[in-house]
Amino acid sequence: MTSQLLSPKHAAALLDVHVKTVRRRIRTGELAAIRLGRLVRIPRSEITKFTKADRVAPMEEPGPRARVRRRRRPSKQQLAAETPLGGLQ
Repeated sequence: MTSQLLSPKHAAALLDVHVKTVRRRIRTGELAAIRLGRLVRIPRSEITKFTKADRVAPMEEPGPRARVRRRRRPSKQQLAAETPLGGLQ
């Protein structure tokens, strides 16, 4: 029995995720793949195993976001006040 081999693009379509997600799962070992020269192929049986294993982690509650204060660019008046002689040279 031969296994149908899928490209990452087709696997992404079956899993309803982005191609980058499929490639990342292959790289981390969560999804098994075969290299054929420069090509990467995923056996269809691995896609079914992956979906049956229900590997989707539950979403966590988002924590409070840290507030980032950005420094403002000083105005011309502030720059003039900081220079000696009030900006006159």
